[in-house]
Amino acid sequence: MTKKHMSEKDKKDWDSLYEYVKQLMDYDENQALSKTFCLRLKGLKTNKYIENKSMKDMSNYSYDVVLNTFKYCSMDIKKAFSRIEFKDETHKFNYMLKIVESRLNTIYLKMKNAEKRRESLSKIDISSSIEYINTYKSRNSGNKKQDNLDELW
Repeated sequence: MTKKHMSEKDKKDWDSLYEYVKQLMDYDENQALSKTFCLRLKGLKTNKYIENKSMKDMSNYSYDVVLNTFKYCSMDIKKAFSRIEFKDETHKFNYMLKIVESRLNTIYLKMKNAEKRRESLSKIDISSSIEYINTYKSRNSGNKKQDNLDELW
């Protein structure tokens, strides 16, 4: 999928992922990731070695999931970068992608479960709790201790 065919959210998420990977690779603002590196990053989204239209997509992660996986793996990546002598930039990049690939499903599931929890929390009806609190406050309105507590409400 070219950037022209991406949704606005995908474009924004891709840009964030791209910049984060540049930072991990210790690139400055004058450097760009190679086309091959970009295709490898895009391949993570569809669980392919490299993004191309001739292969069937094996998954459909969002770029947000891929970015969060990079963030989750950042300490492992930095540790590897500091202790391994890579033969070239491609070797370094591929090593980093292997770390990330192994954790994509884990992060996807964590994000999916977090979204389910957010949805279930948004559906909780707290009106009965508020009614109980108001009933309790009105029953104890003559109580001096309660008057002190009322200041907290």
